[in-house]
Amino acid sequence: MYSTEQVSITSFDKTTKLAGSLLIPEETVTSPYQETKPNTDTEQKFSAVIIISGSGPLDRDGNAGGITPPFNLYKALSEYIANERLAVVLKCDKRGVAKSADPLDVNKFWKAGMFDLVDDVLGQYEYLANHPKVNPEKIIVIGHSEGAILIPLIAKSIKEKLPNLPPLKYGIFVCGYAYTLDQCVRYQGSLIVRDIAMKPGFKAFILRKALLGKFFSDDWTATFNDARDKFVKEVVNSTEDYKSEMFGLKKINLKWNREHIVYGEKILEDLKEYTGNILAIGGEKDLQVDPKSCEKSCAPSYAPNAKSLEAKIIENLDHLLRIQTKPADMMRYLTEDMKTQIKLPVADSFIICVGDWIKNIS
Repeated sequence: MYSTEQVSITSFDKTTKLAGSLLIPEETVTSPYQETKPNTDTEQKFSAVIIISGSGPLDRDGNAGGITPPFNLYKALSEYIANERLAVVLKCDKRGVAKSADPLDVNKFWKAGMFDLVDDVLGQYEYLANHPKVNPEKIIVIGHSEGAILIPLIAKSIKEKLPNLPPLKYGIFVCGYAYTLDQCVRYQGSLIVRDIAMKPGFKAFILRKALLGKFFSDDWTATFNDARDKFVKEVVNSTEDYKSEMFGLKKINLKWNREHIVYGEKILEDLKEYTGNILAIGGEKDLQVDPKSCEKSCAPSYAPNAKSLEAKIIENLDHLLRIQTKPADMMRYLTEDMKTQIKLPVADSFIICVGDWIKNIS
């Protein structure tokens, strides 16, 4: 069992208040995964988890406003960790989203850059490190998708900006280990070409225009790469935080894209310098992030200085953290699975994999 507290966290840059939930395991039952302070103080100390969501305007449970049924990407995982008394869990709505929304700035999420999101995590890390029920030496960051991509930069930033706190010693990379954002987008583009551009039928015809900008092309791979390169150039040369199109119906976070693109492969260098413990999880049916980086034969090469590294590709797991028993197909994923898969529960195999790793933290 656990209790839930509603908390307000100040970002490291002091510009944002993040609304979140703090799940605190019950103290009345002794657990092997909690400690006691030395001497006369018997208040129990737990490990603690920060959950960092993927890209987009997501709330603390990994839901995007207006999409039903809800994704609930992280709800079952956070409840499992707390209910099993493995760790305190902190999960927050992104800046500008849900209860972290700013009534004075409705575009706050769209103005946020990559480094702003990192500062938000640093604020959460500082909060937990000073919490009376948390062992600051055992704070774990679980990042999904973009959240996983950012873990190496988060670890580096903790050392630089919070030098008086223990460094990040535990990182769980979920569907985003050892990639940049641009590499993930280009991987998605290769699957769009494979599963949509080369297929007949009206549905594929419409999707080609929506995703690739053309109905016909002699070389769809070149068409995608040209469009991506054009977008990258536009973003890098931009100075605005965001732009609005289609009478405000579509917004593009220019600052966020720009910072990801410019920082680029430096984040892979940060991963090489990371000296903590890593759990790298890939999904066998993931169509948004290539799971190959989590193959046991190559995963250690991306983080040669890690104290320990466990890599695992979970059978049939997709990017939504559900089990997909059908063959991976991008057209079906975009037109059907995004509606049907989220009706399924988050995969037990994923939750147990994460939980077992946390249990082994000593």
